[in-house]
Amino acid sequence: MFIVYGKKKLFIRMFEPLFYKCPYCDKVNTTEVFIYSNYVHFFWIPVFPFSKVASAKCNECDAIRPEERFGPKLTEHLYEELANTKHPFYSWALLIFFGCLILLALTLNAINK
Repeated sequence: MFIVYGKKKLFIRMFEPLFYKCPYCDKVNTTEVFIYSNYVHFFWIPVFPFSKVASAKCNECDAIRPEERFGPKLTEHLYEELANTKHPFYSWALLIFFGCLILLALTLNAINK
C-alpha cells in the first residue's frame, strides 16, 4: 500500500522591520522577514500545523538568515509579529473534515433513533 505523509512549509506573511540594519551590508530598512507555518500532511492534504518559523532576507545584498541567526532587536520584533500571526484556517483541513464527518454521523444517528 502506498501512503504519502510528511511535513511541509506554508508561507503566511511578510513584514519589514523599521530601522533595522542588515548585519552584512549595513544598509537600513532593506530587510524583509518571511513567516512560514509548518504543518503535517497526509496525501498532500494538511492535517494540522505545529510551528511557525521565520527567515530574513536583505534586498540589497541578498543575504538570507534563518530565525536562529537573528539579532536581539529583530528577534524581539519577530516575537511580537508571531504572536499576531495565526496559522491559516485551511492548514487544519483534514481534522476539520473528520470532525464534520463525526458530527454528521452523530446527528444522523440521533435522528434515526
